[in-house]
Amino acid sequence: MKNNHKSILFLITFVFILSLCMLNTEQTFLSSNSNINMKSDYQNLNLNEVEYSNATVIADNDYCRKPFSTSPDIAVDNLGGIHVVGEYSFTISGGKVYCIRYVNYTGTKVMSCKTFNLNTNSYSPNIAVDDFGGIHVVCSSSPYGIWGSDREIRYINYNRTIGWISAIVISDGYNGTYWNDGSSTNPNIAVDDLGGIHVVWEDDTDGVWGNDTEIMYTTYTEATGWLN
Repeated sequence: MKNNHKSILFLITFVFILSLCMLNTEQTFLSSNSNINMKSDYQNLNLNEVEYSNATVIADNDYCRKPFSTSPDIAVDNLGGIHVVGEYSFTISGGKVYCIRYVNYTGTKVMSCKTFNLNTNSYSPNIAVDDFGGIHVVCSSSPYGIWGSDREIRYINYNRTIGWISAIVISDGYNGTYWNDGSSTNPNIAVDDLGGIHVVWEDDTDGVWGNDTEIMYTTYTEATGWLN
């Protein structure tokens, strides 16, 4: 019994020391939504030497001066560059408009800020970066047209040769068939080591799976394009 207690104590101690070592050798980056001066802005915090550094506002500066920044998501490239996306909203005579904003932050400086106005309200952006400098963003919006009036998942990407490429719908219209007639929301994106793109989202389209909300998945490779 005593030996068992000693083994458990040793295991707990080992895990604690290992955790400290990982904290001392790696940096972690977080993005958050914060309300400052009656508007929301992105703040960036990095974890280094166990303690967090002071929060830095990265969405309200010489590059970005738009109010109400919310729903941030973050990715870090292989050179340590930080890439953040989020919703921002502003009010016009017809009501409130929601767009997607991208911020590139390196070291202690915001390098660029880009707003994606997709001609319709856009929500829940998610971002990934690949090993080749490509930036991949997905969001939920209502593009109308041949996709119907429900919300779809749209994909935007950047590469160093072409720059930013226009948004495309990836949740409907496979091989010319438009079957997705329920709202597609809350997307999440990841990129594998070979450059393959993987996207999941919540979907309310009814089918043989019933009429509840389901998780849907699509993937992209250079050889096949987007797959159903």
